[in-house]
Amino acid sequence: MEPTDPQLNQGPHVELKTGALYLGTLLQSSGASMLWPITTLYMHNQLHESLSVAGVVLMLISLAMMFGSYIGGYMFDHFNPFGVLMGTLTVAVGLMAGISFWHTWPVFALLMVVIGWADGVLYTLMSSYAATITRIDTRKVFNMNYLAMNVGVVVGTLVVGALFQHGVQMVFWAALGMYVGLWLLAWYAFRLPGLKQQNVQERTQVHQRSVHPGKLLYGLLGLTFAIYFGYILWESVVATHMTDLGLSIRDYSSLWTINGVVLIIGQSVLNRYADRIKYRQSVLTGAVLFALSFICLTYARTYPQILGTFMILTLGEMLAAPQIPAWVVSVSDPHAKGHAQGQVMMATSFGRALGPMFAGIVIDAAGYTVLFWLIALIIAGFTLLVAGLARHAR
Repeated sequence: MEPTDPQLNQGPHVELKTGALYLGTLLQSSGASMLWPITTLYMHNQLHESLSVAGVVLMLISLAMMFGSYIGGYMFDHFNPFGVLMGTLTVAVGLMAGISFWHTWPVFALLMVVIGWADGVLYTLMSSYAATITRIDTRKVFNMNYLAMNVGVVVGTLVVGALFQHGVQMVFWAALGMYVGLWLLAWYAFRLPGLKQQNVQERTQVHQRSVHPGKLLYGLLGLTFAIYFGYILWESVVATHMTDLGLSIRDYSSLWTINGVVLIIGQSVLNRYADRIKYRQSVLTGAVLFALSFICLTYARTYPQILGTFMILTLGEMLAAPQIPAWVVSVSDPHAKGHAQGQVMMATSFGRALGPMFAGIVIDAAGYTVLFWLIALIIAGFTLLVAGLARHAR
């Protein structure tokens, strides 16, 4: 007879080595970061499509990522994570090879949307693997994973700056190299015998206990949506806002270089104290800084002022962004890691999908100042909601 308690049948806990996780995140982030900075630029300047068309494509990419996040979380919990990871990476490598050869309109847009779906699956799988790690404090794991992601962003954008002038195909080949590197790393380091069986046993415990997520989880997902609903504006309309103020594209690009350097240094220091800071303190303080940055942006007119505003946002990002998925791990069922991380990535992608469209409507109707105040109020509203829910959850 089989034991009635699934825990009696469990062996040692199966989890990924942190070095493999961080290196995998760095490679995936580097490859993805070589694509998003040039998507609008390439479609508008070289494929001669309108900014409206480019905006629609970006929205479709974000929606595809959201769908991929759901698929990634579901498949991590219900299937062999290694097989899902290798299958998705194989698709991603094939798509990157395809876009390296065929990047005319509309093939480029179609391939970018499917690559967005694959990235959504991969981001969620990486976060789900991170959630399996128990020998290190969860806050430190996600903080270091976010640090690795930001190093990847810096590497990716630097490569774009060096190669784009030599032709967009060079950028695509470099991104392909990163995905091939991740495929090889996954093949040798992500094969974890027993992880599938561990997920099955843990999922059985979920059904037996009839666990239901609390209101705090949904509040955190709403806050995640609000933060990235605003954050995407720095990657889109703020560039136009700065040029309207008489600043250059080089000024705008330098913000992201400084952002990456500050994040790498700041998170390296913050990681030493991550396990001493409560989730509530870190996330809510970061969210307040996010809202404050948009209020400051309404008054910023010079490059130093905008840089100072962006540093407020960067500090908020350091405190909130890596700790939200870690907090979600602590308030959701520990035996449904993939589903929980998939929800976080879906909220992120949904915010990034709707943000530019909302911004365009508000700017046309009322201007940048009204837009920035509305974003600040939306983030502040969800921050207050989470603060109240966290107080009741204690």
